[in-house]
Amino acid sequence: MYYIYINVSVSYASILERTAATILNGYIKEVRPHNPDGPVIVKVGLTVTQLLHVNEKSQTLRLDGRLLMNWHDSRLMWDSTQYNGTRSLRLPAESLWQPDITLYNSGGNMELNNLRLTIFSNGMVSYSPKLIIESPCTVDQWGSIMVCHFKMGSWAYDGYSLDIRDYYGKGVVSLDDYSDSTDWSIVNTTIRRNEKFYQCCSEPYPDLTFTVTLRRRECSDCLIDLDVLPIVLVAILVPIQFLIPVATRERATFTGLLFVAGILVHLSLQQSMAIAQRVWQTDIKTYYNSTLVLIVISVVVSLFNIQLCSTDRKRSRIPAIVKKIFLSGLNYLVLVRSPWTSQLPENLDVKVIPGDELATENASRLERQVEHLIRLVQSLVSSDNGRQRDRDVGAREEWRALSLVIDRLSAIIFFIIFVLYTADLMG
Repeated sequence: MYYIYINVSVSYASILERTAATILNGYIKEVRPHNPDGPVIVKVGLTVTQLLHVNEKSQTLRLDGRLLMNWHDSRLMWDSTQYNGTRSLRLPAESLWQPDITLYNSGGNMELNNLRLTIFSNGMVSYSPKLIIESPCTVDQWGSIMVCHFKMGSWAYDGYSLDIRDYYGKGVVSLDDYSDSTDWSIVNTTIRRNEKFYQCCSEPYPDLTFTVTLRRRECSDCLIDLDVLPIVLVAILVPIQFLIPVATRERATFTGLLFVAGILVHLSLQQSMAIAQRVWQTDIKTYYNSTLVLIVISVVVSLFNIQLCSTDRKRSRIPAIVKKIFLSGLNYLVLVRSPWTSQLPENLDVKVIPGDELATENASRLERQVEHLIRLVQSLVSSDNGRQRDRDVGAREEWRALSLVIDRLSAIIFFIIFVLYTADLMG
């Protein structure tokens, strides 16, 4: 029994050796297969088995898989009936001609493990080397979607000598052996054939572009939650600070804390992204910088408004043009009433008694006139002091009303700005 098994194995091995020797006799692997009907058609496909590394900082993807290729070589045909029904052979890849399929991507890299390829009696050649490929990608503004393109084609042959086609003809990358084990998942794949013409030559140069779209798996890592939300909350507080009374100590404290919070959130995000090797997206960076500028401007406006209500300004009048704009126009827009103004007369109608009439009166009447004159003088002094107090109160109310108008206008303006540039980011 063992003798029969060994004898059959030796016989089969000798048949394979004889078949390979016959096929490779006079075979020149450096010469491209000849197709009288047109170019050599090479079908190329990609199967992904694992995502090795997703580098967000450099925006590159490194994956593991197989490169699928088959083509027809008429020099490798044989009659299987003459070789005991042998229909296929596995030979070292370096012993036969292979299409020079190359990764075109700038900055990309493709490593092939040259194993054995399979040839069939009808001249078809199947080659599926193990592949490790790396290519630049693009990341969306939230950092949750990554799109990677792998552009492949022949390096030496034009489209009239070698034509490249989709392996399966389905326009998708094979994921049958894919192992989903990273923080990213493959959500879409496409294959697109292109032809490019150069000014030097009339021949087309075809290529296949394999596109792999990744999505971040866990939402806890998404930029919308981790990175944008803190600065959005800080930005909301910018218009809110103008609702706090300007003359209170809490207003100055709140304004200072708001500025510090904006700086800390910005620095915290920079540190976290550096540790995680994540990249600043342009829109996110612009949003953070815009928010910091908004905070600085609001702090300046708030400090200016606090200065308007300082003690030194309470006795001076508001300039007429400022009063007309803010206290007789814009104040109605923000629902602020016009400040109270003194209604006391500036001049009193005082009756002066001539001296010659006093001389003709008796002593008692003179005394009454003197008393009346004393009361009149006291009244004049009291009226002057009252008018001064009224002027001080009026000036104080005007400055207070002006600061209230500026506060409410600032709250409205900063809120509109916040809504507009936040909506632009979300859109």
